[in-house]
Amino acid sequence: KTPLPNEAWPRCVKLIESIESEPSSEPFREPVAWKEMQLFDYPQIVERPMDFSTLKANLMNGKFETYEEFLADL
Repeated sequence: KTPLPNEAWPRCVKLIESIESEPSSEPFREPVAWKEMQLFDYPQIVERPMDFSTLKANLMNGKFETYEEFLADL
């Protein structure tokens, strides 16, 4: 496991923002509004939902101790 130091966060944010800038990333920028879309089986089908806004928030809140944890959610 490779530690993810706070000094690396700006590079990680830049990586996320680079991916977000691609038009094809649009469905992954915000959490799926599954209740509003009446996709009630969504939590059973998607066991670990992730989107770029949540990924950035988790990064900035120090939820990733290693690069591997960050990359697993990316």
